[in-house]
Amino acid sequence: MTIHSLNAVDMVLECLNEHPKSGIPILHWFLATKKQISKAIDLGCYFSIGPAMLISARARKVISWLPDERILLETDGPFAKVDRNILFPSNVQSVIEYLSNDRGRSREEVLAKLSNNLKNLVSN
Repeated sequence: MTIHSLNAVDMVLECLNEHPKSGIPILHWFLATKKQISKAIDLGCYFSIGPAMLISARARKVISWLPDERILLETDGPFAKVDRNILFPSNVQSVIEYLSNDRGRSREEVLAKLSNNLKNLVSN
């Protein structure tokens, strides 16, 4: 299940804690503290990252705290836009490039990890 927790991170994490068999949570555009991210990881959450997140310094900081094995791609299109342009699935290439530079890994390594994350998610 994809969850948007804007202004309700603690409440969302508490609900997930109280209902551990509700499905595998994917936290969408998750803006949280390191402590909240740690709790989300303990709860089995994944984190979806889209191109529009890369515009925000705060979001980039949060992205740097996320473990590689819990990151998924998303566009948030057609709602999110970059430079007034609607986002399409092909726009996730910017996230792959960003993660490659941010994590010091090749584009191929990042893409393989993201693919593996999705496989792990759907196999659970």
